[in-house]
Formats: sequence, structure tokens, C-alpha cells
Amino acid sequence: MGEGTIRYLLFTGERWLLAALLCYNIAVELKEPEMKKKILLIEDNPATIDVIQKELEFLGYESVVAEDGKEGVEKATSYLPDLIIMDISLPKMDGLEASTAIRKNLKTQTIPILAATARALPGDKEKCLQAGCDDYIAKPFTHRELGAAIKKLLKE
Repeated sequence: MGEGTIRYLLFTGERWLLAALLCYNIAVELKEPEMKKKILLIEDNPATIDVIQKELEFLGYESVVAEDGKEGVEKATSYLPDLIIMDISLPKMDGLEASTAIRKNLKTQTIPILAATARALPGDKEKCLQAGCDDYIAKPFTHRELGAAIKKLLKE
């Protein structure tokens, strides 16, 4: 709780509320910290990586980046994220191939995959879903669209 909030509460004379909030803060501090959900971002564009990582941090998620499909498959196996955000146009191995490889691996086959791609032509969404992606979001997308897609796949 910030200083301004404390001063405001004292100024309004709501001392009982201040005491309740202080007790709540003590209880929250004593509670074990919650583990952040882990998201693997497989994306090769540095500007997009920067924007999406900031969004994920703002939304309260931990993230790791892979900059090509091959590295993405390897990190999915070693990092075992709660969710994968997958670009489709990637070097070394495209996102469709990477999604298929992730689905074939027993360790990673149940990890939800969100295709996040600029490919928005008719049939592109279906190709992503056939390759093993669980959902699809077309770039550019809004903060709300990304958050909603993640929460849906993580069942939050």
C-alpha cells in the first residue's frame, strides 16, 4: 500500500479501515508466494518479443523466449511451460512444424499452444489448429485480446 493511500485513509478518519488493511497486508506477506505461470514465447522478431514480454510481465506471467522453431521445441521440453505462444513464420523450423513436434512429445503434448501470427488469410487458423495449436490470435492484437486468449487456455 502506498504512502498516499495511508494519508488519504487517515485524512478521511477511517482508522478502522486502515487497521483492517494493515492486517490484510501482514496476512498477505505471511502467505507463501504464488508461483507465476510460465509462458514460452517462440518468436523471432525482437520488437514483437519486447512488446509481448512486457505484456506478459504486466499480466503476471513469467516468460522465456525462443527465437526459432527448433529452439522452441527444445525449450518446451526443458522448461515445460504452462503455455506456449507460437509465431508461425519462424526460421529453422516454422511454427506449424514446431507445434506438431511439441504434440508428438509425451513430455509436452498437453501444453496449450496459442498461435500468434500475422498470417490472417482464410484457412490460416485451420492450418494452425490442425498442426496442434489450441487457439489462434492474429497480429496485431490488443492487450485485452492477448490476456483473454491466455486466460482461456490456462483456464483462469
